[in-house]
Amino acid sequence: MNSFLIRGLFYQQLNSPLLSSNSSISDTLAHFSGKVGGQARQLLDLVPDAPPESISGHYLCSTIVNTCFTVGDINVSNFNNSVAEIISHPIPVAFVNAYECASWGYAIRYHLQKHPDTRFVLISVIDANVYNFEFWIYNENWEHSGFGITTLLIERVSENKDRLITGFASGHNPMMAFAIAIRKAAVNYPGNTITLPLFPQRIREMLASVLNKSHILPNDHEQWGHCFGSDPWLSILNNTELDSSGKPLNNSYLACSLALNGYYSILEAVVNPDTILMLDRNWSDQARYGPGD
Repeated sequence: MNSFLIRGLFYQQLNSPLLSSNSSISDTLAHFSGKVGGQARQLLDLVPDAPPESISGHYLCSTIVNTCFTVGDINVSNFNNSVAEIISHPIPVAFVNAYECASWGYAIRYHLQKHPDTRFVLISVIDANVYNFEFWIYNENWEHSGFGITTLLIERVSENKDRLITGFASGHNPMMAFAIAIRKAAVNYPGNTITLPLFPQRIREMLASVLNKSHILPNDHEQWGHCFGSDPWLSILNNTELDSSGKPLNNSYLACSLALNGYYSILEAVVNPDTILMLDRNWSDQARYGPGD
């Protein structure tokens, strides 16, 4: 049995800069935390058997937002608390950035260790270019970037803890080590569709050459850019097949993320017709599809 079921997945694209140049940093961060909390609240409202009181942890994972905290423009506890208040239930909120793009996997691993009987875990991958830094807009390692908020509600449906893999891609070629780790996971857990980071095509072709005949979702880097830890989830959202009524078809994925510092996360996760999938490119609240549509 697969270990994890995606109950809800919501991606909201963000502008860069996040707000106009006339906006203060404090106003920008208040707006941002409101979007993070509001998106989580909206998703939880659509999953009636996952009320906030059943969620024992909400993890805010980011590659780039920690700058706001290190320069002192906002206290991380205040940011976390503002997100929790919007959900209107005291779900413990933690900020995770040490593992960069792979932070979501380490957050899930930590949560399972701390709460071994847990049913749900709530993840928000939050990457906004608050200061409009050029480095985050375009970088030679991944070329152009995309910014957004991913909210992910995961339900644990078995105790196969090894279906979550975290590790460090060491050696002279971390990308190759990452590809080998994915290939090993694909062999151990056959039948999964692989969802890779959104990298330039030259990098994707190298990864694909190692993965050989594995089924890999299309590369949407040209459309979206590299969206950091949101990459595999955005890829699932964009490419999940639907039935004639617009419901997601049953499919099992290996969601894969690699950080620039070498950490990686690989998770076997399933979507089914009850999975809520939402995409917002215009800061609105329109669902793409889901139960009841």
